[in-house]
Amino acid sequence: MKSAVQCIAIVLLLAMYAAAGWAVLHPHVSPEYRAYFIDRTSTDYRPQHYSSTPQQGMIFRDPGLPDWVASTHGFSFREEVGRWTDENLHAVPGLTFTKPFGGDVCLELNAYTVPWLASYDMPIRFGDQQEAVKLLAGGPDKYEVQFHDLRGGDHVDFILPPNLPAIVEREHTSGDTRRLGVSLNSLRILPGRCT
Repeated sequence: MKSAVQCIAIVLLLAMYAAAGWAVLHPHVSPEYRAYFIDRTSTDYRPQHYSSTPQQGMIFRDPGLPDWVASTHGFSFREEVGRWTDENLHAVPGLTFTKPFGGDVCLELNAYTVPWLASYDMPIRFGDQQEAVKLLAGGPDKYEVQFHDLRGGDHVDFILPPNLPAIVEREHTSGDTRRLGVSLNSLRILPGRCT
């Protein structure tokens, strides 16, 4: 009788440990929580949202996010020049919007570029379309990207080459281990055609 009780207790304990292990390996959390605490692809968790329209745009150095931007991924912390893309956080940095954009759309951005990406044709994926811009070294430079008959534009991604060097690899006295590409200063989404 005693050994049967011990066997039942052992089975119950093993089941409890298995359930706890499952919960740890498959947590039921929000995408924002997962991106910030688990995957570490975002430096924004529950950011303050401020009132702005897509035509007014987003200033990347300002705290918080406009109310039409749900989340970011692959962007480093805020600096005076904006926010740098960092391959250490995500291979494809971008923004997720609270509602999809559609139709003819002009994406206008001001950005700084690391010198080793000068003349790189950076693809920008917006919803179901992809267009490219030729990056200029330094900055800030203004880029306008035209999207025609856009559908499902609930996100925009900036596609940079893989295996970007860490800053410390290019500037040996830096100590900065981020793998930077472009620093977005501002972004606007305008209906219709680019000027």
